[in-house]
Amino acid sequence: VTLEHYAASQYTDPAGHQVPITQVQPGDLVFLSSNATTAGIHHVAMIWSTTGKPDGSGQIIEAQDFNVPVHVRAWAGTGESEVMPYAWRLTV
Repeated sequence: VTLEHYAASQYTDPAGHQVPITQVQPGDLVFLSSNATTAGIHHVAMIWSTTGKPDGSGQIIEAQDFNVPVHVRAWAGTGESEVMPYAWRLTV
């Protein structure tokens, strides 16, 4: 799959579709925005696992910065600071 380079462009990439954060599945991409708009998106991560709770929580896999290794961390779903309301899922 070829995706746009910038996270904000990935949020609306036509190779997939948006799903509510509350319905995420492993492999979906989730986005963080500094101002709750597409223009403010500054980070993207991939859902690693879910808890089955209605908030979309679980774990994500991410690389926070150039000097931070790729790692898995807890994900609070709708309770995550700066989370955009939709995740992105590849359309197959």
